Amino acid sequence: MPPGKVLDWQQTWPPISLACKNGQMDQLKECLAKNRALLQELEALDDAALRERAIADLTAQAEAEAEAAAEEGEEGGQGAGPPVVDLSALDAAQASDAPRKQTLLMLCKAHKNDPNTVNTRGSTCVMICAQYGTPTHVEMLKLLLQTLIDAGRSDEIDTRRESDQQTAYHMSCFWNKQESALALVEAGCDTAAPEKYGRCGRQMAEIRELGDLIAALDGMGVAETAAGAVAADRPSDSGGVIGSDAARAAEGLPPEETPEERRARVKEEQRLKAEQAKIAEVAEKMPVAAAIVSETSLLCHDLLNEPSNGLFFIHKHVRRTAVPIHETSTELEKMNQEAKTRCHDVDDITPFVDGVGNMPHIRNVKLLIQKALDTPLGDGSRLGDNTRRRR
Repeated sequence: MPPGKVLDWQQTWPPISLACKNGQMDQLKECLAKNRALLQELEALDDAALRERAIADLTAQAEAEAEAAAEEGEEGGQGAGPPVVDLSALDAAQASDAPRKQTLLMLCKAHKNDPNTVNTRGSTCVMICAQYGTPTHVEMLKLLLQTLIDAGRSDEIDTRRESDQQTAYHMSCFWNKQESALALVEAGCDTAAPEKYGRCGRQMAEIRELGDLIAALDGMGVAETAAGAVAADRPSDSGGVIGSDAARAAEGLPPEETPEERRARVKEEQRLKAEQAKIAEVAEKMPVAAAIVSETSLLCHDLLNEPSNGLFFIHKHVRRTAVPIHETSTELEKMNQEAKTRCHDVDDITPFVDGVGNMPHIRNVKLLIQKALDTPLGDGSRLGDNTRRRR
């Protein structure tokens, strides 16, 4: 990409989505602070003033979009029409069971700083952080999850992307982001929710053979499929749709669970499954441990009570030490014989040397030499004096 070029998503994505994509924790906290301030400002308005504020904000947003479209049209040589204000979202919010809450939520999302804001690709902030899965993104993901839970919007953790019906949990499992997946499970996400092709997150991890992630999910007690889940909008035998309490009662079914009840049930099932897995693991290891103890006892008994075992080790020790001992003994005998030979030669020569010193002519020579040394010369000196002086 050429330097200084701005990509399309950098121009069209909301600021909070950009902060999540770039791993900017400070910008994310700033966006969430702006959203809290806006929510406090809107909560101070009565219902009539809130509707007027909603219409004004939606009008301003439509005008801004029209101006942006006009600028693009001028660059492309095309004109842009007048702004069109779409009040369908506002009417739907005020027609719901909780009109004020839904209107506040709609306005917060319209200002693009809501923690569940959707970008131009259909991904929420939770999805973006879960998909990247770096340590910074995991911390941002935990902050977003806690914000949604504190606001009583925990059901929005399982918001689906329209294109493939995947949730943030599906994305973290598909991209092997273990810390993101575990954070979502701890926050109570629906681990059994199917995506477009009917696969839950764990099944996607199994298809990609992500062993470490599957082991981590097993440690959290995550089920493989949607255990006990009831398909939404399924036609009933009475002609209605299973989804409303009246239709379910006509079918003899219990009332449909609320998101909070379902999450509590899933958590309890995960806890029970984890405990059962631990019990099964211990029960599986007990026969192995008993077999090891039994084999060890038999081995000790054989070693202590079987004479042939002791004789075998004695024989092995003798074979290992006898050869070195024989070789050392032979070498010592050779050294002793050589020493005796040399001592015999010395013994033979010693008497001969002593006999030479006692021979008569040798003694006569010694006497003559001594006499010559003691006889005075003409000047009165003796040879022995010079000899003694030199000495």
